[in-house]
Amino acid sequence: MPTGCKRYRALEPGPWFNSVSIPEYLKRYGAILAKFDPRRVADELVMLCYENAVGVREGKLWCHRHLAAQWLEDRLGIKIEEYGHPDLDRFAKLRINGIKPPNYK
Repeated sequence: MPTGCKRYRALEPGPWFNSVSIPEYLKRYGAILAKFDPRRVADELVMLCYENAVGVREGKLWCHRHLAAQWLEDRLGIKIEEYGHPDLDRFAKLRINGIKPPNYK
């Protein structure tokens, strides 16, 4: 983790994060997000995603930070771009697997 950065543990997925199906992951992580006030979260954090943008674009990778970013966008009407990749489809992996990306409106 870069110097000066702190983990925002409240938005981390549970120990199940690497052992459940994508639909189950979306359900469980959605329940985590539902507990928070999106304005407060947005005011308290800077999100860093460590997934490779090429892997995300190709539908090989995704992460919970993409879900949190979508939640903030939907709930606050803001746009969160991937630094250096403003048009990155953060949910290519879901689409490839026939799963509809989450909508937190």
